[in-house]
Amino acid sequence: MKRFCVVLLLTCVFAVTAFAQSNTGSLTGTVSDASGVIPNATITVTDNRTGRERTAQSSGEGTFSFTLLEVGQQRAARNSIRRAV
Repeated sequence: MKRFCVVLLLTCVFAVTAFAQSNTGSLTGTVSDASGVIPNATITVTDNRTGRERTAQSSGEGTFSFTLLEVGQQRAARNSIRRAV
């Protein structure tokens, strides 16, 4: 009985570990230049394999986040921004 309980416990531990793996990733960052953070910037992430594009807008603090990105090489770019003078 003790051996059965140990095997059951180990099976549960490894099963939980297997479910924790994912085939997606995320990307977070801050848009800034020499004068500081850039709020409301548009960022585009392109999957190099499929060409699929996703866009996001940076927050008032310049931060942005992309979740559930497919595994592989991604290219990130900020659209040109004109600052008020």
